[in-house]
Amino acid sequence: AGFVSNTLGGTLEILGGRGSGNASGGPIEFWTSSPGSSGSNLNSVTKKLEILGNGQVSVLSATTSTSASTGALIVSGGVGIGENANIGGDLTVTGDLTVNGTTTTINTTTLSVDDKNIELGSVATPTDTTADGGGITLKGASDKTFNWVNSTSSWTSSENISLASGKTIKLNGSTSGTVDLTVPAVAGTHTITFPAA
Repeated sequence: AGFVSNTLGGTLEILGGRGSGNASGGPIEFWTSSPGSSGSNLNSVTKKLEILGNGQVSVLSATTSTSASTGALIVSGGVGIGENANIGGDLTVTGDLTVNGTTTTINTTTLSVDDKNIELGSVATPTDTTADGGGITLKGASDKTFNWVNSTSSWTSSENISLASGKTIKLNGSTSGTVDLTVPAVAGTHTITFPAA
């Protein structure tokens, strides 16, 4: 089905069977024997690696990976992938993860982050201008936003804010003090209602 060419200083070539016309060539298969039970009988062999005629490589071992040095395929050096990668199981990254793209989509029910501080707008040279419009958007029938508006130097909410019973809004760390209210520059009457003491 093929031949091996091994010339001193040359190239080692392993060829699968050649097809003719529209027929694909035969694959290259690697079969190995796993440990068996005690005794002197020869253990059976199973196919572990296959290279198809179209260049597709299949690693057929079902060995589970629990670290960077275990699994069906172990690569000691780096890996460059020029196309998409699809992972059917879990992905564990022991080093840093850098994503260079336009959109990062996470389709999960719950996103759990151990870090207690999340940085937004972390560009090379952050300014108040680059921060303008940054914040959090919750999708609904209409967007629910909490954003920084640079023109007013303010965090701005698109929705009402309701405090739980017993909670207060503190001014400069205190529950008492002076509040400056800015009335919108819109004609008409504006009413501010304070709850009874």
